[in-house]
Amino acid sequence: MIKQALTNAAREGCRQCTLATVNNTETGASLVRARLKGVIANYEDENVIRISITPDFETGIESGTEIEVSIEITCKDVSWFASGPFANVTIRGLAIMSRE
Repeated sequence: MIKQALTNAAREGCRQCTLATVNNTETGASLVRARLKGVIANYEDENVIRISITPDFETGIESGTEIEVSIEITCKDVSWFASGPFANVTIRGLAIMSRE
């Protein structure tokens, strides 16, 4: 369930970042966090939900450039995985799309 939520949030954030009108990664990251609100208790904590968006938008992005949104969380940060053999396992969601 968590993996699917991360993948869906990454897909939506990535889609947002592909729009020609978006000129910063904060817009995509903000959408990702909003999509995880009902799933992850600490969805706003950057140490819990780690979002990576590449390439860097500060240099400008040309049409057709691949944009990658990656989201990670450690199992111990998901309430029902707080301890046990999987506590330190990382769950990832990923999406890659081309800029409009």
